[in-house]
Amino acid sequence: MIRTRYLGLFALTLAVVVPIRPVGAAEPPLRHQHVRAALHELREARNELRNARGDFGGHRDKALRAIDDAEGSLKAMMRAWGEDFRGIDRNPDFYRRHRDFPRLRQTVEDLRSARDELRSARGDNDDLRFRAVRDVDYAVEQIGLVLKFAGR
Repeated sequence: MIRTRYLGLFALTLAVVVPIRPVGAAEPPLRHQHVRAALHELREARNELRNARGDFGGHRDKALRAIDDAEGSLKAMMRAWGEDFRGIDRNPDFYRRHRDFPRLRQTVEDLRSARDELRSARGDNDDLRFRAVRDVDYAVEQIGLVLKFAGR
């Protein structure tokens, strides 16, 4: 009898302390999806830009610095939010809609979405948030100039 009572108490404690998720259950959605996507694409865009030929009217180096600054600011925001950076998974077909420089073009789209997400975020991190928005705006501008000169 006592043994049954202890087993029941143990099972109840285990059920409360260690919630079990059914096999195949989806992970809960990650917060700040647009910032995560932008961070992912910034890394990829940096590689694409480094491997591209030409200086894009002198904007290549400025764009690389802007990419680094935006990435640093977005990572600082993620740390301030207490979140780790888990990349996103996009298959190669995702980028087929872009005619050239798919990573750079997707980075611009994701940075704009991340900027909107940053602007709507509220909290104690206003200085970081304003800096991140500024760095994202500058990265969008510089990558846009690279793409403009790439089309010539």
